[in-house]
Amino acid sequence: MSFKILKKFTKRDIKKLVPDLHGDLHKGQNGNIAVIGGSLEYTGAPYFSAITTMKLGGDLAHVFCCREAGTAIKCYSPDIIVHPILDDPNALVQIKEWLPRFHAVVVGPGLGRNPNTIQLCLDLLIYLKEMDKITVLDADGLFAILSKPDIMKNFRNLFITPNIVEFNRIYTCLSGQENYKSIADVYKYLGKQLEGVTIIHKGQHDNIFNGESGCIVDEDGAKKRCGGQGDILSGAVALYAYWAKLQKKGNDHVSYNLLAAYAGCSITRRLANYAWKTQDRCMTTSDILQKEYVRAVTYHFYNS
Repeated sequence: MSFKILKKFTKRDIKKLVPDLHGDLHKGQNGNIAVIGGSLEYTGAPYFSAITTMKLGGDLAHVFCCREAGTAIKCYSPDIIVHPILDDPNALVQIKEWLPRFHAVVVGPGLGRNPNTIQLCLDLLIYLKEMDKITVLDADGLFAILSKPDIMKNFRNLFITPNIVEFNRIYTCLSGQENYKSIADVYKYLGKQLEGVTIIHKGQHDNIFNGESGCIVDEDGAKKRCGGQGDILSGAVALYAYWAKLQKKGNDHVSYNLLAAYAGCSITRRLANYAWKTQDRCMTTSDILQKEYVRAVTYHFYNS
């Protein structure tokens, strides 16, 4: 690897992220997270991302989606606040009015590739960067950013979660080259080009790096790669990035962002492994978020 491997994080490190619960808290204080995504074809992705933030300990979750997706997402869960406005002409103005309330924003799950929606996504990312808002860019958000990759540069509270195909597209877009000699060279190049951005390169192992620092998550997940597991990860990272911000001391955003990414990957893998072991080949992403699995995993990381 071309980045410096930090000491391997442990569940004790993850436990340090978890805020205390007490009677003086108000609604939303433990996490008010927004997801930008959801189209006619893709309604499950933003739901998985949003509900994950609540299942793992957040208080409020919002989904900003296209009108055709709104009813379906509302029917999945009454716990999610749904805004079916992405295809409105003044959608950006409406979203901007809400943004100060949110602790983190996930952009991309189920967004689709309508040119108008893509442009809205890019305009929103520029604004989120100006706000220094914790932002997780995933799925179709990663497709959108290819047309304006400079938005990512020096976006220090940005997390991107590419799979192998998306990762290669980002490298080709930035470097102009389709092939590379070694993955270590790619990490070194992207670390320089996207200084400040936390990159979660998903795969058999999740390689996480931010500039010259990084860590690896190599614990077992699920052998079945049903769609939607990346959406769970994006929601988890958004929540933990906010919790990390609450615990952060000084300007050491790199190690705290790495820990947030590590926590998201580790817990997502542990949840998927529970579902795989019990459901085998019939496992779906909905199984991963079953109450007994989430309770067991969060207790292991949060309390033990």
